[in-house]
Parts: sequence; C-alpha cells; structure tokens
Amino acid sequence: LDRFAQRELVSLLLHLMQPRASELALGPSGRPLSNQQHTPLGMLRRLLYLAEDDLFEWALSGLLADLCMSQRLAPTRLQVIVLGSALVAAASSPLHIARFTRVRSQYQRSLCELVTSAAPARCAPAAAAT
Repeated sequence: LDRFAQRELVSLLLHLMQPRASELALGPSGRPLSNQQHTPLGMLRRLLYLAEDDLFEWALSGLLADLCMSQRLAPTRLQVIVLGSALVAAASSPLHIARFTRVRSQYQRSLCELVTSAAPARCAPAAAAT
C-alpha cells in the first residue's frame, strides 16, 4: 500500500473500532486479547507494528492531537483513541521507540488530565445517590 492508503487504513480501523469500543481490551503485554486478533484492533496493532517511520509518526501525532482534545470527543471515540495510544506506546522497533519517547511526556500529561477531569464527573452520580 502507498503512504496515503496506509493512512486511510489506520483511520478506517480506528473508525471501525468505535461501535464496539467498550468491548475491546488489551492484555498485560499491550497486545489485543487472543479473541481480538482478527478485529480492527488486532489489525491496527499489526499495521502500527510494521509501520514505516512516516506512518508511525503520523499516527502518533494524530492520536496525541485527539487525546489533547479529549473533552470534546464522544466516549466511544475517546476509548478508541486511548486504545490506539496504548498500541503506539507498546511499539517495539528502535525507531518507533525513539519517536514515542519524544512525545511520551505529552501523552502522560494528556492521559493524567483526562483521568483527573473525568473522575469528578464519574463520581458525581454516585454522590448524588447517597
């Protein structure tokens, strides 16, 4: 596939993951569970694992940009972005690791902001019920 087609494929796989986002999960190793190897999540993992530098960089920056806008994303889209972010963080090639290391602190900051901003909203219904 050419560069443009690869980018379209990454976008398509992320889109296809949305309807079942709450059912998707990664194992302790950062890989999709065995029953999800042939799903869009498993395909995305393989595509990112084998990605050339420019495709990995494009996916990395796009996922980070979406993660930074997490307050405006639908819950299913946000789940997909977090899963995609976990896949790029689990990169194993030296070049991919170097690319991710450059933006790791931005990812960590965005994830911490996401968790801390979402926590009060999740706790509010429980507190109101008591």
